[in-house]
Amino acid sequence: MSDESRTAQLDGAGPYLHYCSTEGCGKWGGWGFRHGHDEPKWWCYEHYPYKRGTVRNESAELADSLK
Repeated sequence: MSDESRTAQLDGAGPYLHYCSTEGCGKWGGWGFRHGHDEPKWWCYEHYPYKRGTVRNESAELADSLK
């Protein structure tokens, strides 16, 4: 089946921009997740609390309190 006769359906919604959830950061949040139907939490690489091989910092404690 060919799709050449169909027109592209663009809704105008571009990429969703999400920023680091650490207060005062403002960097792009490329690392995140959500639990169940909660709002997703996003972090920049610097503040992401679940990096392997690093000490859990203040952001990790915040993430645990948001569960």
